[in-house]
Amino acid sequence: MSELSGLQYVKATELNRGKASSYIKNVHDNDSDTVVIKNSEPYAVIISVEKYQRFLDDQERLKRYNEMMKGNK
Repeated sequence: MSELSGLQYVKATELNRGKASSYIKNVHDNDSDTVVIKNSEPYAVIISVEKYQRFLDDQERLKRYNEMMKGNK
């Protein structure tokens, strides 16, 4: 795994070479996001389930806030 501008990244070909489980374990154990690079471009991000759930919760809170603000106009 490498790091660029504070982000950990992995080349997609490394995931195909049997190393995916070690990268996934690292994300889970350290709550550290990993960007997957394919064809020299960011392609996907691996995040922990906990972080994903926080994103969903935050999104729902923002949705409720926006609905509340529309009601106050």
